[in-house]
Amino acid sequence: MFYYSRLKKVCAFIALLLLSYSLLAQDIQNSNLFAGVEIGSKIYYTIRVQNGMEYKARIVSVDPDKVLLLLPGDKSLTISTREIIEINRQSHYSSGSLGVGFGIPYGVLGANLDIKLAGVLNVTAGLGSGIWVNPMYSAGLKCFLRSGNYKFRPRIEALYGTASMINVQDSNGETVEKGSFNSFVLGAGFQWALDISRTWGFDFDIIYIVDDSELESRLDYLINQGYNLDVVATGNVKVSLGLRYIF
Repeated sequence: MFYYSRLKKVCAFIALLLLSYSLLAQDIQNSNLFAGVEIGSKIYYTIRVQNGMEYKARIVSVDPDKVLLLLPGDKSLTISTREIIEINRQSHYSSGSLGVGFGIPYGVLGANLDIKLAGVLNVTAGLGSGIWVNPMYSAGLKCFLRSGNYKFRPRIEALYGTASMINVQDSNGETVEKGSFNSFVLGAGFQWALDISRTWGFDFDIIYIVDDSELESRLDYLINQGYNLDVVATGNVKVSLGLRYIF
């Protein structure tokens, strides 16, 4: 009788130990699932649960019992933490982009092509019209400060190409000289994807013309000759705007 009582206690102890281990292992597994997950960020993850369902969502908050998800279209969903069996960050890959817009990277008014070299570094070229002078161009490098997983991607750029232009008229309003001037330019701005699939985006850059001394010298000469320079694109700082297709 005494032996049977001790056996029951040992079995109960082993059962309690196994249960504790199972719960601890599950907690460790859940903790490992969320290792490296940026909770509360705008990054999308693929979350797979025990019944085989998969959700593409942002992870808003996590506690021991439940996880709050934000689905595309700003729909929220709460699921049990213990039901989650796999979490994978959605990796967005793009080999480049094509944009149309206004500004020096677009050849003033035209198109711009980016091709990925490696990681966040892109080679870029633009070709367009300066209205008075054709064609106008730019070429150089863009370096993004965030990977393609983010919709909002700040960047810096260094370009060489057409940076300014003039249209010179005589006293009768007749054009006597049209000209453009090349220079190195530096820029800072961003590419902002407008959809979850990161296919369409918006561009904004502030461009600084490193050296416009050639333009300034030409303007001084023309003014001294008495020409009318009412229509002139001058200044070291320019703004660039555009729409972009990301492929």
